[in-house]
Amino acid sequence: MQTKIQDVIRVLSSHAPLSWQEDYDNCGLLVGDHQTVITGIMTCLDVTLEVINETIQNGANLIVSHHPIIFKPLKKLSQGGFVENILLKAIKNDIAIYVIHTNLDNAYHRGINETLAKIIGLNNRSILQEKPGLLSQLQCVLSENEANTILPQINLLKPHSIYYQAGMANMSEGKLSMVLLNHQLSEACHIIDSSTGKTPFKEITGVKNTSHLVGAGMVGYLDQPMTPLDFLDLLKNNLSLKVIKHTFLCKDKIHKVAICGGSGSFLLPDALQAQADIFVTSDYKYHQFQEANNKIIIADIGHYESEVCAVNLIKQIISEKFTNFAIRSTTVVTNPVYYHQ
Repeated sequence: MQTKIQDVIRVLSSHAPLSWQEDYDNCGLLVGDHQTVITGIMTCLDVTLEVINETIQNGANLIVSHHPIIFKPLKKLSQGGFVENILLKAIKNDIAIYVIHTNLDNAYHRGINETLAKIIGLNNRSILQEKPGLLSQLQCVLSENEANTILPQINLLKPHSIYYQAGMANMSEGKLSMVLLNHQLSEACHIIDSSTGKTPFKEITGVKNTSHLVGAGMVGYLDQPMTPLDFLDLLKNNLSLKVIKHTFLCKDKIHKVAICGGSGSFLLPDALQAQADIFVTSDYKYHQFQEANNKIIIADIGHYESEVCAVNLIKQIISEKFTNFAIRSTTVVTNPVYYHQ
């Protein structure tokens, strides 16, 4: 059976819906046709000319990247520019590019931050800053028998809440109410319609709430407290780091750890509120380090280093659903930052 790009997009969108991306981001299919049959997939952190060449050499025609190659608006598409050269080569070689960026960052289950937290060894994990506006209440009119028929399937969606309110004694129908993530609404409606053989009356309203399953950053605990220097060594060993920039080691022990893959300085207030001992992230500027104010340790491990785990994570998510074509992770190191030792 042939697999099309739209089939892979469906799997990735189910894992990390596009609605989870930040407003400034540019996720989704940036180059290519949804109907193209896949010959192979290459996963990467960044799309570069070297990654395009590797994709061609491996006979693949879809790149799934964490970082968007198109981030700022393009005014032209001609040879010469860094981004333009990459896009033109992809188009000429019929290579599609799909991006799963901040929507994967914001996923609690098997997102960037959970993956990073597991590599570091953090337990009892939770989202550092929950994302608002992701929930809706779905209400529909059903008989009690109909409600009981669909409940097992609806429960597989793991709704935040669900209950059935029976009608008055002289009424055969009542109201089934459930609170779901927005991207689950269409599937819930399909379950209701297909199971009842009709289209019951439905009402959908937004819920002013946050979801503990979606949001930025993560906080967790080490199995045992350790000294700051031992923890920094742990980071270097587990993440293959060459250097760590950090603030004054103002804590005697590290136990509670806040993290954010990529640029996470905006989460410092959340890390402080969570009473984390250290905040591990990247892209900190000189004056931003001063905001630690001896209340927390900030450790900047580098952008590439904090998110390179995305390459294998994306491969794993796709591989679990498709086995009829090759799925490879790039061997190209796309980190533009070098260190002199």
